[in-house]
Amino acid sequence: MLFCLLVVTPFQYYVMPRLGYTRCNILEGHPNIYFSDWVKNPDWCVRGKSREWVNEQARLGGSPELNP
Repeated sequence: MLFCLLVVTPFQYYVMPRLGYTRCNILEGHPNIYFSDWVKNPDWCVRGKSREWVNEQARLGGSPELNP
């Protein structure tokens, strides 16, 4: 667990934006301040929407960014 906090978390915040993802911590079911959802399209970061809704938006748009 300590490894994740000290190594993986900073690595995640460095790599994910470079891959085109945007941090989104306002989705429904967001467990705590230490966990972040990442979305490929910033328009999909909508307060109160679920992760399933985000996946549906990606499918409807024919988005190649959808990661199952």
